[in-house]
This record gives sequence, structure tokens and C-alpha cells, in this order.
Amino acid sequence: MTLVQALKLSPPGVNSIRHEGQSQVKGQKRLPPTPDVSPTVPNDPSGFGGDRGASPSMDPLRSHRIPEASRKTSVHLPFTLAFDSLVLAQQFTLIEKDALNEIDWKDLMEMRWKDTSTDSRSWVDFLRSSEPRGVEVVIARFNIMVKWAVSEVVLTQDLGERVRCIIKYIHIAAHCRKLRNFATMTQLTVALTSQEITRLTKTWSYVSVADKRTLKELEGLVTPTSNFHSLRAEMEGSGADQGCIPFVGIYTHDLLVNSERPSQIASTPTTEPLVNFERRRTDATVVKNLLRLLEASQLYRFLPIEGITERCLWMAALSDEEITKYGKMIQE
Repeated sequence: MTLVQALKLSPPGVNSIRHEGQSQVKGQKRLPPTPDVSPTVPNDPSGFGGDRGASPSMDPLRSHRIPEASRKTSVHLPFTLAFDSLVLAQQFTLIEKDALNEIDWKDLMEMRWKDTSTDSRSWVDFLRSSEPRGVEVVIARFNIMVKWAVSEVVLTQDLGERVRCIIKYIHIAAHCRKLRNFATMTQLTVALTSQEITRLTKTWSYVSVADKRTLKELEGLVTPTSNFHSLRAEMEGSGADQGCIPFVGIYTHDLLVNSERPSQIASTPTTEPLVNFERRRTDATVVKNLLRLLEASQLYRFLPIEGITERCLWMAALSDEEITKYGKMIQE
């Protein structure tokens, strides 16, 4: 299913308790219907090296669906732990590719998009409550993804699972960099380097030096120093023939900054103001650079995988207050 279809249809049975026939990984318990953040499964604790330990916390997004008698043994388990990191990176790339299809160059030139830094905490709610343009879809997706990643970590109360969750995100982000999916790479890097996650010192002490080094490299790449010089160089450099999912926020920011420049330049007191062609040239250059990368995004040939693609698409996240609440429950 592509994003174009997703914009027209909400996922079936959003408010139902269970979808029948959901695919599942061999040896794993049945995963929940999307757009839930992650599954709720019986408590089955294990150590770091176990199959998949269980968190002693309850998933707040699904607790109302759990019979009272079983709530004490219900836990939160990130769905990403059930799948290969490269496969997840490919599916995130496929979704971002379809989101970029919604962008029209006229919307870029005329800056026809709204501020999407709203309180939307799920992809379903965002699509239902608005009629988004292409740029708005991409920006909203970015914000929801960052909050989703943070939410998954703070909801995972078991130390072993939380360590594996963070490592999984680092690996997905690293694969995304190799795939030149700079959108998902940036989303996960921003989430992992947020204050809510970096404060978990005990959790990070169990993350390997190699994984920390990888995250440090990613953090250096997405740093806004010199107007994202490093990230721009890697996105716009060689490799576009292999595909590219750009971090669109850089280019929308460029257009917003350029729009603050005067559209006309005063000449003399007795003549008409002159058109500021430098501003228009800058707009054209920014849009041209982005359109080249958008064209490269169509080079990916990954296919959707039933049971994985929809989970990567229909994301949901906690509110800022809930993230703080569950973060405080983690004693480190």
C-alpha cells in the first residue's frame, strides 16, 4: 500500500480489538493491529541474551482493550525487535518515497504549506483531521516518527529490551544512511540524541562502543552547524544514481529564510522599486536542488512486505507529557 492510498483510506478496523489473519513472524506472538505503537504480550522476562524479554510496563495506548484480569501481566514490546534492521530500513525508505511523491514543485515555489507542528500524535489522526499538501505530509511524518521512536524507548521499562530497542534504532539509521534515506536516518538520530533518551545513562552503558560510535557519526552528520553543511554535502554529492530520500526540512527552511528577504529593492526616490531577482534566483536554486533529489527517490525498487509495511506506516506516539511521565518511571 502506498501513501497515496493511505491518504484516501484509513486503516480498516482502527478501533477494533483485533484483526484476524495478521501475518506474524515464526516463533513470535501475534502482533497487534496497526496503528498501535507496539504489541502487548504476556509477561515473559529474560536477560539481554534472551529471545525477547518483557517489560513490566503497560502500553498506555492499548490498556483500555485489555481485560482487567490480565492487565497486570501485560507489557509493551517494540515491534521493531521482531524484524531485521535492513528490512525495516527498506520499508521506511519505501514509505518516505511515497510521501515525497505528494510534493508539487508549485507548492514549493509558492510556499503553499501550513505549519504542521501540531499536537498530532498518530498518522491516522493527522490524515483524518486535515487535508495535507505534499510538504505538510512529509513534515508531519518527520515529527511523528521522532516522537514515536522516543515513545517506544520510554515505554519499554525492561532494561534489556530498552537496550535492544536503542541498538535496533541505531542499526536501522545506519542502514538508512547506506540506502541514502536521509529522512528516516535523521528522524531516528534526532530521537536517540534527545534529552529524554540521552538521560538514560544506565541503558546507554550496555550499548556497545561500536554502536555508540555509529550514533556519534550520525549525530555529526545531521548537526545544523553551517546550515547542515555535512548533510547537504552527502545528500547532494555523488550517489544520487543509487536513489535518495532527502531531509526535506533543510530545503523548506531555506525557502522560509529566503522569503524574509525583500521582494523589491529601492532604486531612487523618483523611480519604481526594482524586483529582487536575487531572491527569485535563490528560490529557484533551492527548488531545483530538491527536485533533483525527489527524482532520485523514484529509483528505489523495494516491495511492500505484508505485516511489516503497515506497521512502519501507521505510527502513533505519546504526548510530551506522557513521554516525561514514562521517562521518569525509568530509574537510572
